[in-house]
Amino acid sequence: MSAKTPFQPTATLERSADDATFQFRTNEEADAFRKTIYAAGLRWARPICWHDGDRPFPKDVTGASCFFLRFRDCHIGVTAAHVVRHFQRAKAGTPSLVCQVHLMVFDLETALIDISDDLDIATFSISERDLKISLSDAFDVSSQWPPDDVVKRDAPIQLVGYPENIRIIDPRDRSAVFQAWGAFDFVEDFTEGEILLVYNPEKVMGAPTKPPLGYNMSGCSGGPAIIHTTRHGLHRWYPAGLITGGPKLGGGAAADFDMIRVRRIDCVGSDGRIRIAETGWLPT
Repeated sequence: MSAKTPFQPTATLERSADDATFQFRTNEEADAFRKTIYAAGLRWARPICWHDGDRPFPKDVTGASCFFLRFRDCHIGVTAAHVVRHFQRAKAGTPSLVCQVHLMVFDLETALIDISDDLDIATFSISERDLKISLSDAFDVSSQWPPDDVVKRDAPIQLVGYPENIRIIDPRDRSAVFQAWGAFDFVEDFTEGEILLVYNPEKVMGAPTKPPLGYNMSGCSGGPAIIHTTRHGLHRWYPAGLITGGPKLGGGAAADFDMIRVRRIDCVGSDGRIRIAETGWLPT
């Protein structure tokens, strides 16, 4: 089974990150920046999917999103815990189930390092060779992890994932087209464990279309949330969280926008173990 990854980005019009944070001199520079980070998002975020290897097409292909961290001694994959649990339940019922990271067959069960259902984070090991085979770029966090003081109000943040509702299964060439969704927004608020974003369709520009309120983000779970900033005059980016669910529709005065919560990943250690502040490192 093959996979392809077109991209459908949206970006906020107000509180322009282009002007306030990066100080571009022209609109052309700002457009080039957006195109660059959208392209980078396709390399950072990878689809992870599974299907019955014993069945021919057409067949169901279930998928989500993941990304990778490069430490000094290893590479760690990150996704949502509920994604792994979904795969485990499906595998128990269908032993011939095949897991893939993008184009590459991948043994997720053997690679799994740690999982926290409470935090909705799972980690797994992946080799440099497998990153190359799956055409994936890892975030290089080898010099410092977690990054200091990058999650703050109004910080520009990029989300990337692979929604199921724009995925295309083509039985003619036995392919699954994993179309990517992306957003470039701002941190509305945050806690030690979460980052809160607000989506208002009236205040974003989108290509080719803007997602409606209540947009179904199923399949985006496990995708990265990336903080963009400048340090010493250089554009820098930092993986700060992962998508764990779609937007929550509000009522009353909040009915005009969605709230999206992102799980922070400061708790992931350089060995892939997940730390809970109250109890220390989770047991194996």
